[in-house]
Amino acid sequence: MNDDRYDHDNDLGAEGEKNQAKGNLNQAAGKLQEGLGKLTGQDDLEAKGRANQVKGKAQNLGGRVQEGADDMMDNVRGGDDLTNE
Repeated sequence: MNDDRYDHDNDLGAEGEKNQAKGNLNQAAGKLQEGLGKLTGQDDLEAKGRANQVKGKAQNLGGRVQEGADDMMDNVRGGDDLTNE
């Protein structure tokens, strides 16, 4: 069955991986900012670092949700079998 509702070129799983990578980068940058803020006594930089870590964790979680949704959609469409990963 050909179902044009699904755009296979716009892979939700690939977007999820990108968001996870962005989240990991934001978490790492946030840790550096927080540490630098502590080291230099700049409370605003330290707070910005903590905020970026939270942002990164949220991006990472969102990416994992996207990948999970993509896996479920593939399974429903008869694509990838989740048990073979």
